[in-house]
Amino acid sequence: MSININLPKTVKYLLIAACILIAVVLLPVFLKAAVNIVIGLLSFILVMILVSLILTAGALFYVYKVLPKKFSSWKKKTFKSGSGAVTGNSKEKFDISEIRGIDVEMQLGSLRVMEDSVDQIEVEFINTSSYDVENVEYIEDGILHIQNGFKEKKLNLKNRESINIEVIIKLPAKAALTLEAELSLGDIRVEASFEDLTLKAALGSIKLVGDQGHVEIESEMGSIKCKDFSGYGDIRNSMGSIKVDFNEFQEGRVKTKVSMGSIKFDKEKYPNYHDNVIDFTDSDKLLNLSTSMGSIKIN
Repeated sequence: MSININLPKTVKYLLIAACILIAVVLLPVFLKAAVNIVIGLLSFILVMILVSLILTAGALFYVYKVLPKKFSSWKKKTFKSGSGAVTGNSKEKFDISEIRGIDVEMQLGSLRVMEDSVDQIEVEFINTSSYDVENVEYIEDGILHIQNGFKEKKLNLKNRESINIEVIIKLPAKAALTLEAELSLGDIRVEASFEDLTLKAALGSIKLVGDQGHVEIESEMGSIKCKDFSGYGDIRNSMGSIKVDFNEFQEGRVKTKVSMGSIKFDKEKYPNYHDNVIDFTDSDKLLNLSTSMGSIKIN
């Protein structure tokens, strides 16, 4: 069933005229809105491109100008004369009774420190890359020094060659030692406990497992993860996240600070979190967690 409505010609002409008038009035509005949207999108894209260029330039300046001044291991090493430097794979053992601490400085490669079923300190240097890296190990004033650096060939990341260089340190269980490690390019993983622990990574991540005493942990560009952790001191990151999984032995207070990023924690596990501080015990020990650009997550 259809319904036909016959309008007078005058009414039809008036409706047509009204539609034309509305189109004439609204069309410029729509066009202007469309132009504004296009301009807005183009402006947003240009701003994002500019921000990306600024961040890239800043990162390159930071890597090539700032980091070399902050990290001594970035510079060409001057090795101890007659210390038996090697460029290939090597494995050495050291009497732990002569050592009270370990000092590691590496230009290139990763570092792993772990407890194992050994009665001496074992140090293994692995280099399966084409980079000519010189490795030195010696004891001086009770400190086991481990150093590596470029011998001749310069680092070239353009060829995307895998950097298979690693120093592995195995310790007897519950060895009462201190550890200070500074890496320019590479990751650090520590699975042992120390009375005093200092870890610095310029370009690389840091992973730490276990109970610690005083800690000074710093990464310039990379993540920091602490698992089953307890300790006090400072954990800092310039560009990267910090994730800490505390165990039941954590004491004192934990203070968090983020300049650009977020702080996440388990509200049920830490109901007393207030003003960026978590109170564990009444001890006066303090652990500071801070990052300039990144997130902090507490489990």
